[in-house]
Amino acid sequence: MPSHQKPVKKGAVKNNNVYFCWLRILYNNIQEHLTKLNRRLVRKGLDSLTTGLYIEGIRGKLQLAHHCIEMLRMIEHAEQSTIQVVLTLSTHQSSLGVEDQILFYCDSYWNILRSSLDILGQLINEIHGLGISERKADFNSVEYKTRMTMPNSSVQKALYNMKRSKAFKNLNEYRHCSTHRRQIFIRGDILETTKSSSGTPGYTYDYSGAKSVTIDRYLCNNPWEATPVVNESRPVLEFNEEILEQLVKRVRTVIKRLP
Repeated sequence: MPSHQKPVKKGAVKNNNVYFCWLRILYNNIQEHLTKLNRRLVRKGLDSLTTGLYIEGIRGKLQLAHHCIEMLRMIEHAEQSTIQVVLTLSTHQSSLGVEDQILFYCDSYWNILRSSLDILGQLINEIHGLGISERKADFNSVEYKTRMTMPNSSVQKALYNMKRSKAFKNLNEYRHCSTHRRQIFIRGDILETTKSSSGTPGYTYDYSGAKSVTIDRYLCNNPWEATPVVNESRPVLEFNEEILEQLVKRVRTVIKRLP
């Protein structure tokens, strides 16, 4: 498979290591584009102390967001491997139980990824001289200002499309509610199955079935509501991976369109 080609992902596939490798390739790619952007700014004399800090800020935030996804994957994998013996798990001897660890990494992921977009806004504000004070500049204010002062420019269009994307809206919903309202409801479904077997007649063999237990976790579809609705379309890991993929691609587009 060529390194630039995204693997096919049909539905929620647990332990999809191929897809996770694709996210790693995408992450490395945007790091390269951030490095190239910094070099372009230096070459064109558009760099400053703050532009360098903003670029490193975006780089660091995306790295941390990717780490949160990696930890969610590790917890899920460890739990599915261990739950055949016990129904509880303390990953890495953590003081937090599995449910709390998942909430922690989801909450951290949403906040960190959203923060990377605000820092992207700071960078654009600095490079294009939009005149928004650093204390007030964020993704939304910069997106609005580019519509007013840079209509139909490639950067303005990229920001406009990002803000109206499903991934951005979903990230905003979960991040805002988890930060300013309450913890997001996550439903855990415990599925117990018994494996039956048969063998060649005439042999002495234990035909007792082996019990298997798995847990599937889903984000609620309506984070703003006190009465959660879960239709199983948002498995925790896969849904967050999809948000990361889509927004990293859009950030990369913006970066490539900067001077």
